[in-house]
Formats: sequence, C-alpha cells, structure tokens
Amino acid sequence: MSPSRIPFDSLCLAAALAEVQALVGGRVQKVVQPDPLSFALEVYGAGQAQWLHVSCDPEFARFWIGTDKPKGLIPLPQLGEALKARIVGGRLTRAWQRGFDRIAELEFESSAGRHTLVAELMGKHANAMLLSSENRVIAAAKWIGPNKSKRPITPGASYAPPPFPPKTSILEAKTWEQWADSEGGSPFLKRLLLSRANLEAGSDSQGGLPPALLDELERLAEVVRTGKFAPVYVLGHGAYPIDISALDLKGVRHTSYCQALERFLWIDLPARELQRRKAHLEARLNRVLLARETALSDLREQARAGERASEFQALGQLVLAYASQIPPGSDGVDLVGFDGETVRVRLDSDLSAIENANLLFEKARKAKERAPHLLSHSKRLAADGEALREALLRVEGASSESELRRVEEEATKRRWIIEAALPKRQEDRPFEGHRIRELIGPKNVRILYGENAQANDYLTLRVAKPDDWWLHVRGDVSAHVVIPTQRKPDSIPHEALLVAAQIAAKSSPQKHSSMVAVDCALRKYVRKQKGAPAGTVVYTHERTFHVSPRQADGNELRLSP
Repeated sequence: MSPSRIPFDSLCLAAALAEVQALVGGRVQKVVQPDPLSFALEVYGAGQAQWLHVSCDPEFARFWIGTDKPKGLIPLPQLGEALKARIVGGRLTRAWQRGFDRIAELEFESSAGRHTLVAELMGKHANAMLLSSENRVIAAAKWIGPNKSKRPITPGASYAPPPFPPKTSILEAKTWEQWADSEGGSPFLKRLLLSRANLEAGSDSQGGLPPALLDELERLAEVVRTGKFAPVYVLGHGAYPIDISALDLKGVRHTSYCQALERFLWIDLPARELQRRKAHLEARLNRVLLARETALSDLREQARAGERASEFQALGQLVLAYASQIPPGSDGVDLVGFDGETVRVRLDSDLSAIENANLLFEKARKAKERAPHLLSHSKRLAADGEALREALLRVEGASSESELRRVEEEATKRRWIIEAALPKRQEDRPFEGHRIRELIGPKNVRILYGENAQANDYLTLRVAKPDDWWLHVRGDVSAHVVIPTQRKPDSIPHEALLVAAQIAAKSSPQKHSSMVAVDCALRKYVRKQKGAPAGTVVYTHERTFHVSPRQADGNELRLSP
C-alpha cells in the first residue's frame, strides 16, 4: 500500500548530508525561523548562498538545503538568537550523521568559539540543540524538564544522545533478528528492500537473511558510502533518495534529493495542508448547518402548534360551558360544540373541569404569544442557513490560504465557530465545596447546574463525564447545566433536556425574553483551549433548543435528597 507521504528517514538524512558537504567551509551569513520549531541558516559556499533548513515538526521532522529563502518568518526565539550570536559570521567546518540514525551534527567555528548544532529528527521527539565546546546545551528548540523525560534538555546541562540500546545498522544486518531491531531501518525502507528482493513483508523468520535481501543491503550500503544517490520525486507523496518503483510509486528522477524534497515542501505540502484545512472547516460548518436546520424544523413545528391557539380557546370555552356536567376524574369527554358537532376533549384526570378549561386557555395564550417570536426566529435561522450554504461553497472553491482565512473570519464573526465563557480552572475540592445545585426533573432525571463562575468551572471540567449532556445559552452568559447519563445519553428523555435548557435560559441575562436559544452537546465535545483567556471553552456537535425561560418556573422540580 502506498503511503500518503513519503517519510524522512535515516536514508533521507544521509542523502541530505551528502549534499551539505558542498557547504563545508562556507560562511554562515544569516539565521531565520519560519516557525518556532524550524530554522534556516544562510551559508555561502561553493560559489553561492544556500539555506540549510532544519525542522523539528513532530509530524514531519526534516533536514535539507535549498536556494529559496524561507517563508513566513517570525521574530527569533531563544534558539534563533543563540545561533545568531554564536554562529553567524563563522564557518561550517563539519557535517555528519550519528551512526545511521536520524541525528545530524554540524560543527561551526566562529569568533565565539566552536559550537555544535545537533538535530534529532525523530518524530514527536524531534529537537535541535546548540552545544558549547564543553558539550553543554546553550539553546534548544524545545526544553524538556526532568519530569517529562529520562533525558531532560535543560540550559547548561551536558548533552547526551538519546538513550537507545546499541543496535546494528540496517546496512550491516545479517540475520532476521538484527533486521527486526536495526538502526535506521524505517518501516518504509524495509518494505522497499523486501519488495526489491521479491520477498513478502511477513516472511521474517529465524536465521540469516536471504541472499537476495543481503544483495539489496550491500547495494544500499555502497550508495550511502559513496553518496551516489538516485533521488526521485513522486507527485503528491514526496521525495526519496533511491528508486521506489518497487512500491508502485512512480517518481521523476532528480539530480538532487534536497531539490526534490523542496519541491514537495513548497508546492505539494501546502496544497495538502489547504485540503486538510478545507475539510476541517467544511465539517465544522456542516455541523452548524445541521443544527440550524434542526432548530428551524423545531420552530416550524412549534409554529404549527401555535396555529391551534383558536382551537385551544374554543375547547376551553366548551369545557367551561359544560363544567357542571363533566364527572370528576375524567380523562376525556365528548361534548357538543357550538357548531353542533360532537368534539372529543382530552382532560387531565387530576384536575377539575374548571382547571382543565384554564389549562386550555393558558395553552391558547402561550401559542398566541409565541407566534411573532417564532416567525422572527425562523427568518433569522433561515437566513443563517443560506449564509452557511454560501460559505460552504466558498470553502469548496477556495484555492489559497487567504480565501480560506476570510471564510474562517466570517465564521468567527457570525459565531458559527463558538466560544462560551467559562471561568478559570480551580483546585480540586470536594463536591460539597462548590455551589452546585442538584434537582430532580422529569422521569427522575438528575439535573446539575452551577450558581457562580467557580461552580460552573468545577461542574463542567471536574464533575461532568464525557457522555453527560452539557447545556449553555447560545452566545451569552448562563449557568452551565449538566445531566448525568451513566454513559447512556440516548436514555435521557426529551422533556428532561428541555427542562435543563429552561434552567440555563432562566440563569442568563435573557431570562426576561420570550424565547432563548440554548445549545446542548455531550461533555466530550466541550473543551478548554490551552493558553486561552480565563473562562473560555469551545464546543462542537451541538444542537439548539428554543425555550421560554418563564416555563422554568412552572416545571415540576424538586431538590435532590
């Protein structure tokens, strides 16, 4: 199976370092940083200036040289400043690979003395460090404390290579045991060598390697020793130092591995990243559109119920007229209407005839009151839905980062990408130490809500479980309401969710409105962003209820025992 992106492994590093040898003796003229985990040194050597790039990206750490100046520069962080102070103006005196691992070491001589730049290009552990002549760490792309690693990277500490047990280089492997745990033997390279030797990937066994595989390893070792690589560029996948057609990846030959890699980085990779961002934004906007369409459907259903206001009024008058003839405890009665037709009226058996009539009059009143608000809400949601569909079309047609960014800015402005206020995280304390109210709602469902900022924070981040329902007034301050579900969110009845939404609405500045939008999502879709301002969460996968805060007063709720 072809990879979506060709990896940067030990063989790629060997090919890049083979090309860097042309810069040995060159003068370092400048240092820049495209992003916090990447930097580039401009080195003048072999009659031209070239950029030596190092990226500690955890998903695609890499090392290469190119002629194009890096894009998207940022002010120099501490590593860039250290390189500028100690290396710029000096010369690159040596460049080598540690064993056959993904570790490059570059030695520089300047007026500040001798310094070594170490680039460890190992996935999520990728890092780059500037060392003094005493082998002490001066600066690093990432500082790593002793509580995070057995090999901390801290200022002034002595540098030690990654604490891996000694391994046989894959270039020197003779047995299947050495092959399985070899230095520099990436899964991609192993799969390529097996394919070239016409062996299956699962054919590993005890004993020595087959002659065909040994021949492939011998040829590869000769390529690495002499530096006579045959780089290929595969559109949409990347670059590799040797032919990879055995993996059904048809590439175009290049004279330089670094040029082939740079072509992928500057052309293919941005296009892939743009497609990834488009897919992510489309998914978010589609979720919002679905929520709008669901809410609009609910409003239209309520509007249809509102059209029955006159019917409720007439039934109330009918029940009132026949009140003396309706037996107590009746759950329904057939009455002759004012038009002479018999009408079946459903009653609450726990209420008297007069109370049932008043209940019908109340339904008629609420239906009449809601009608204009439902209409305005429906128009707003319909307009928002149209705007979302237009935005989705723009995302689909976006061909540049700037076009996509404009859609993202509009989505944030229109609150399609929503952030709700949440207070700072507090220290762990017992549940009783927080002002969290617990009520029993319909069908004996527990409903929790916070009475102040600290209680909201504790309830959302500490008490609520991933599959609990979480509710909050849309785009405004309110209590955070949680319904525990015992990992069965589908078991919570709809009327309990509506009551919880009414509690959230009642606790917000919109409590005097006739209709309030309340978002509901599972707690696992609510998160606090790292480094975000205090009191901010982001939530997705929400659905929206439109409820009347006034109805919260009439709900049958009781305190939890």
